[in-house]
Amino acid sequence: MFDFLAESTAKKIITLDTLIKTTTSEGSIDSLNLSSLSISGDFTSLIQSLVPLHASLNSLWLSDNQLTGSIPPDLLSLLPNLRTLDAGDNLLTGSIPPNLEKALDWLDLANNRLSAYFSFSRVVDVETQTQTQTLQVPGNSCCESFAGNTQMEPINQKQTHTTLDSLSKSLCSQIVTLAEANAASSGGWLTDRHRSYKTTDISVAEYPDLLQLLNTAHIPNILSTIASLFKISKSDIMIDDLFAVKYEVTTISGNRNGQTLLKKHRDDSEISFVILLNDPAEFEGGGTEFFTDDDNKSTIIAPEQKGTMVSFCGQREHAGVEITRGIRYILAGFVKVFDASLLRFTAPSSNNNSSSKRQKI
Repeated sequence: MFDFLAESTAKKIITLDTLIKTTTSEGSIDSLNLSSLSISGDFTSLIQSLVPLHASLNSLWLSDNQLTGSIPPDLLSLLPNLRTLDAGDNLLTGSIPPNLEKALDWLDLANNRLSAYFSFSRVVDVETQTQTQTLQVPGNSCCESFAGNTQMEPINQKQTHTTLDSLSKSLCSQIVTLAEANAASSGGWLTDRHRSYKTTDISVAEYPDLLQLLNTAHIPNILSTIASLFKISKSDIMIDDLFAVKYEVTTISGNRNGQTLLKKHRDDSEISFVILLNDPAEFEGGGTEFFTDDDNKSTIIAPEQKGTMVSFCGQREHAGVEITRGIRYILAGFVKVFDASLLRFTAPSSNNNSSSKRQKI
């Protein structure tokens, strides 16, 4: 077993056939570094070609090449000993298999055209050998940059947007069904994912069926809409956290149980959004309440159609309005903005809020 580092060939295009012939002569390989070699071809074909040659491969470095195609969902079956994968700065498309972030010690897929909303890495301190978990900012842009007003502006902290039919009604129902099924199979809905302002929720990232369903096309559409509304380049935003939330009024021995509201707070995000997943006839109350600097004034936005998205600056104080009957499901997301120049939150040009105003959308 030994490491194999291919020699740099700055102006030479390396084909898969050449690559296979080169590595075959080296015998069994533990770590393979093929970064910055202008390798062209299909990523899956490359992986499949390496399997019979290097079944023991645990580190694969492929960054800064011209690899195309998608990441095979059975990647870890093809290379069962793989612990490190760096395929950043290529031309990969599709979604990231949801099991990768947990199985690998290092995963970097930055600067591709993937439609996933995060990647994961475990960083080891070389001096202490301690291991920490971090989010590796992928910088993937599955869509082109914002093509409307190219004059990007700082985020308006008081600005809110409502978007009808951001998700289809049938898709909303499918998300609720999968969320309930996954929660039931894993011990129930969680209440401790967020430290300060806890919601009854499940993380989309933890469940492959939900992750695949949303990553395929719908996350790109949501990001596209948000980029347009906030006048931000699509390549400057990515979803940090995505979770299904359940508000429920239940009665046990005459006492109300279940989470029915969320108190006033700010999110750990630059931009946030909530999408109503079920019909308003299934509950009473609900909505998102937005506050001004004057605590006596607020606006409640309460969508009347499932699939409606409300997007806003996550640093604006807001609350989840109490429901008094039934169950209310939402899909909530925290959006990361990479361009620091856009984080100079601006005040609104005019104040449209009035005391206890409620808007039904």
